[in-house]
Amino acid sequence: MHKLKIACLLCLLVAMPASGLAQELFFDFSQNREIYQWGDSLVWQPSFGNRNQLLFTNSSATTLFKESILLDRRDRWQEDYRTRLEWRFNQDSRFRLSSVFENDYSSFEERIVVENSVGLAAWLQPSAGLTLENTGSFITAARNNSGNQHRANGFHNISSAHYNHRFSRSSAIDIGYTQDLKIIPEIPVSGFNSQASFFSHGLDDSVRLSLSGEYQNSRYFTSTRSYESISRQRKAATSTRLAVSLKPILGTRVKLLSNFDYRQFRYKHFGTDGTANSIGLLGSDNSSRSFDYKIAADRTLLKRVVFETHYQYRETDEDYSSLAANQKTKSGEVRFGFRVHPGINDSLWAEAIFSLTSYISDRESSFFSDRDRGMQLYSSGAMHRFSRAMSLRIDGSYRDFHQTFISGSLSANNNHDKTYVLTPVVDWQPAAWLTISNKFLLHANYVWYDHERTVSSERNTLFRRAQWKSEYELIVSHRLRIRPSFTYRYEDFGQLLWRDQWAQKTNWDRRTSLPALEVFYRMWYSIRLTPALTYERRKSWEFVLGDDGAIERVEKETFERTMVSFGLDYTPSANTSIGVKVQRRVQESNLFGDDKTNQFVVNVHRVF
Repeated sequence: MHKLKIACLLCLLVAMPASGLAQELFFDFSQNREIYQWGDSLVWQPSFGNRNQLLFTNSSATTLFKESILLDRRDRWQEDYRTRLEWRFNQDSRFRLSSVFENDYSSFEERIVVENSVGLAAWLQPSAGLTLENTGSFITAARNNSGNQHRANGFHNISSAHYNHRFSRSSAIDIGYTQDLKIIPEIPVSGFNSQASFFSHGLDDSVRLSLSGEYQNSRYFTSTRSYESISRQRKAATSTRLAVSLKPILGTRVKLLSNFDYRQFRYKHFGTDGTANSIGLLGSDNSSRSFDYKIAADRTLLKRVVFETHYQYRETDEDYSSLAANQKTKSGEVRFGFRVHPGINDSLWAEAIFSLTSYISDRESSFFSDRDRGMQLYSSGAMHRFSRAMSLRIDGSYRDFHQTFISGSLSANNNHDKTYVLTPVVDWQPAAWLTISNKFLLHANYVWYDHERTVSSERNTLFRRAQWKSEYELIVSHRLRIRPSFTYRYEDFGQLLWRDQWAQKTNWDRRTSLPALEVFYRMWYSIRLTPALTYERRKSWEFVLGDDGAIERVEKETFERTMVSFGLDYTPSANTSIGVKVQRRVQESNLFGDDKTNQFVVNVHRVF
């Protein structure tokens, strides 16, 4: 099937007149190990005179799962195609009439669904700012599952209205409504959605409000092999967005943001005997609601110092028709921050965030209980430019999550999760043709449980990482750039013990070396080559108890990975680009065995 698809696409391109008229073409192919993917998209819009226009769109996606271990090593194909052909007759700038043909094809192994539709569409603009549109189509749907066929005919109608009015340069209103009705025997789908927005802004303040609502009623075949059992789903959703920015008061600018969302799903299952119940294979009734608002303020002093702060509140309510699964949350967050620019070569910044989230359940269970989670985050950074050729930047952060269970039976899980991060970066350009960048990373993560702090507990852990990456970029000529780099990483993990201070009982550690080389060569203006080579070597050790009772460091794994890739980008014009990438990956491990992987990717894009 994929060979036929590619052949048809090429024939269409060859037969297409040279005068115009394809607007866009995409083609993608990717092969990675045991998965092959094809995808293309084509848009063609030729015009015939001032009133007639043809619109042709085609998109497809094909995936081949090669010898799937889940299905007795059999190949699996998944294909999706969508074609739309529309002939437009433009009576004038206020009225347009169209005839539309659509074909949808979807298949997965032996399951095939084909849907064809033919219809008429009308577009009308009775007055400035108001547009009306309606599309009515007759549908033929066919489903085939391992020889079990089912055909049905139906009707599909989409009506929409849109109104936009600008009261002045600084204020406008926008309202839209769409109704969708799809009637196929035993599979009707109906729904509507609406939206309205209003904005008004002046030189110093602005208001933006948007409202939207959606309702949908759908019926589905519950079984893929039987067309007698039906499930119904009803979906309702509303949302509100508000954004207000006020005129600065005493030099302080204030913003208010608020959001409200509500979603509800209701299901009913109809058995083969026609009886109905509320729980089917699609799910059970559920709803979710969320509300949040945020008040933010900032002030600039002396054009060099900026102070920022905000308070944010959020609450959610999830109802799954089960007391054990229902959940409510309430959270509040406060942030303080500042940015300082004492000179053109220096900058400082810092922030502190405090938040508390409460999780509330309708009924306590062995898996879930009311709990609070507090968070503290402190971060800061500084950058100094010594000269035009050298700069230093240092970022650091501290984060603490503290989880507290209200239930006495689960309070043993109260814990702290602390993370420290430090990332210095030094950039140096000793010559116009050479740039050197050195990046350092120090990372530590402490996890301990409140009631097990002074005892030996395997749940108390410490993970540490230190990394250094040195990268060089050499500009050999205006055509050739070479970027070698080297990364060294040390990591260890172990039990955290309290001995008047925290100490680590190391379980394992590992060291990683990763040299890499990238080359960027522009052979001609339209062709760029990007070969790359990466080699990774990682050795892991674990700490075990020896025969003599002493702790011994024993080698656990030696891992090596080599990746060779070659990329080619061909851009003959601003409207056309072709990309090809080939990658070979070889992995060797004395613990998990060897693995070899090939990847091949092709991308084509053309705008006519």
